[in-house]
Amino acid sequence: MRNHTQLWLMKRAAALAALAALTLTITHAKGLDDEWAFAACEVAPNGTATFIRTFQAGTTYEIIADGDSNARDIDLYVLDSSGQVIRSDTRASKEARIVFRPSRTGTYTVRLKLASAYRNAICHVIFLDQDGGWSVPVSNVVAAMEKHLAFAATLEALGHTPRLVRLYGWVLRPGEETTVTVTGLSARPLAAIALGDNFARDIDLYVERGGRLLDYDEAYDAAPVCVFTGSSGETKLTVDYVSGTGASLVFLGIYE
Repeated sequence: MRNHTQLWLMKRAAALAALAALTLTITHAKGLDDEWAFAACEVAPNGTATFIRTFQAGTTYEIIADGDSNARDIDLYVLDSSGQVIRSDTRASKEARIVFRPSRTGTYTVRLKLASAYRNAICHVIFLDQDGGWSVPVSNVVAAMEKHLAFAATLEALGHTPRLVRLYGWVLRPGEETTVTVTGLSARPLAAIALGDNFARDIDLYVERGGRLLDYDEAYDAAPVCVFTGSSGETKLTVDYVSGTGASLVFLGIYE
């Protein structure tokens, strides 16, 4: 029987493999959108993941969904503010892709469905701006993601095996902030941490629900952590890139 340390090493190897795949996807995707540009989570077979974000009128977006080796078929939908499906890709393929140019600026819902899978799969969605956006070097992606692996390893060393619930990513300039709205979280204790690449010096983090501040971290460092209880309703997480030496790729992870 494998001992606890061996199991952790296997999990970390799997995480490194996922990191390699993610790095390849992001660095080949020229033009990451200025809004949050990446999201990932674990999805059960025939389950869905919902992402809420703003799209700007007149911008041509390319939305790409994919999954790990456990995924067989992923469908992708864009819904408007009234809940109507306005774009979809339901082809029998592990990768789904939508090109979308909204006629008006507003809040939209992007829904990923794991239509077929061998078992639970880590699925991700990437948002590209075909008219511009950010090109991110491999080293920046690796630096930001390895910090999340180190955070998970620290929790493991303290006796808690973490499960990644959600992961979001975007590029921020010093002085910029962004907010993500998350739904469908289990009513369990959760930890959120924002970690940037090596350009970040100070990042702050705020968690809010229903107009009430649940937790915040304004310490002078680039690894803010907030602890809160999940909810199926809307939870807003705001990342404030206070200072750094340049634009930084920041990943926000929510762990159980």
